[in-house]
Order: sequence, then C-alpha cells, then structure tokens
Amino acid sequence: MLQPYVYGATFFVGLMLGVLCESSTIMNPKILILLLLGMLALLLSGIGGIIGGYVVYFINGKKFNPTIGIAGVSCIPSTAKIAQHEVVAINKRAIILQFAMGASICEVITSTIITGIYITLVPLL
Repeated sequence: MLQPYVYGATFFVGLMLGVLCESSTIMNPKILILLLLGMLALLLSGIGGIIGGYVVYFINGKKFNPTIGIAGVSCIPSTAKIAQHEVVAINKRAIILQFAMGASICEVITSTIITGIYITLVPLL
C-alpha cells in the first residue's frame, strides 16, 4: 500500500537531481573519486554486515539468522526487503522483516551519531 508513494518519491528525487545537476558537475574528476569512494564504503559496509551477522549467529548458538546483518548496511527499507526475500527463497515460512528493519533503523541512528561526531571534530583539525 505504501510502495507507490515510495516509488513516486524516489522518482521525483531522481527527477529533481537530474534537472538541477549540470553535466560539468557530473563530469568533474573529483565527483568520480567521491562516487568510487562511496561504492567502496558500501561494499565494505556490506561485508562488515555479513561478518557481523555471522558473529551474532555463532554467539547465539545458531539461533539467529545471519542475513539480518546485511540489512544494517544502508538503503532503508530496500536491504531489509531484500534480506526477507532471500530468506523466503530458502524457507517459505521464515519471517525476518521486523528484525531486518530494526537493524536498518539502528544503522540510521548510528550513522547520525557518527556524523554528528565528525561535524564536531572536523573544525578542530
């Protein structure tokens, strides 16, 4: 029910970015470096989420689904929905969406706190 609103908002954000962004901005070599660093950060974050999920899985005596770890990476609610989709592909009765969304929300809160710390410390450098 909420999905059309999310798709519509994503469409309009993309449209506004496309309208407001000039080609000289996109073709700037500094932007390419930032894009590559962002992709690297997302890759390392995903690997860390998988490793973290398996750490919790083994600590809890294999009573935790390690797929939830990847949901704490980014892209609310996409990663949580993808984690749920992948789990259902293996076990039709498994429901991890509420736990995956919890991990996603924790990622947002943590990112906000770390961003606040960065903003506070950068002027001191």
